[in-house]
Amino acid sequence: MPEIKLNLRPNLLRLFRYLSAIILNYINQFRQRSIQQYNINSTRRSVALLVKQSKGSIKLFKK
Repeated sequence: MPEIKLNLRPNLLRLFRYLSAIILNYINQFRQRSIQQYNINSTRRSVALLVKQSKGSIKLFKK
C-alpha cells in the first residue's frame, strides 16, 4: 500500500494566514472602538467648554 504524503507547508501557511487575519481584525476592532470613544469624549469636553463660556457671556449680558 503506497504511503500518502501530505504536503503540510501550504496548509500551515493557510492556517497562519487565517489566524493572523482573525487576530488583526480583533485588535483593530478595539483600536477603532477606543478612537471612537476618544472622539466622543473630546466632543463632550468641547461642548462642555462652550456651554461654560456661553453661560459666562450670558451673565455678562444680564448685568
